[in-house]
Amino acid sequence: MKTEQLPPFVLAELYPHSLVLVDTVAPIAGPAMSTPKELPVIEQEKKGLHILGNNAKKICIVVEDHSAVFLSDSDLQFLTNVLGACKLNMGDVALINSVHSAVDIALIKKELNPSYCLLFGMDTDTIGLPFKIPLYQQQSYANCQFLVFPDFPKFSGSTEEAKLEKTRLWVSLKKLLNI
Repeated sequence: MKTEQLPPFVLAELYPHSLVLVDTVAPIAGPAMSTPKELPVIEQEKKGLHILGNNAKKICIVVEDHSAVFLSDSDLQFLTNVLGACKLNMGDVALINSVHSAVDIALIKKELNPSYCLLFGMDTDTIGLPFKIPLYQQQSYANCQFLVFPDFPKFSGSTEEAKLEKTRLWVSLKKLLNI
């Protein structure tokens, strides 16, 4: 019998407030059930940061979305597609919504130790960086590569402006991640 596993973003939407992982499962009367050896960490709280993802590749993505715990469904789908194009998934990154987590670079470095930090729709001063970075320009600071992008609505739709923004996003990510 083949079982299918839901993608992390679906699980996060199904359980937006908490997801509890347990090491063992009590036996249930009835047909034998196998327990998975390792459950994916979908949503976790690291002291001061509320993140989505496992941060396996040390990529921190910081957004500012007042309408969702992490991102709206459409923006999360777009981000998932972009990550897929980069041969990444939500398990490779740590997504932080600055609306729901006190975000500053010292805390991010201490708890996540990212190699890359992508900021969507916010300035560098939002996370306490002592300088500004123009959109789509890579900047190194404290052993981390930073990139600043516009907010997700700039990428939505099929207008010429949206296509241009998507192209600029892709070119910047290819350069940053050596794809």
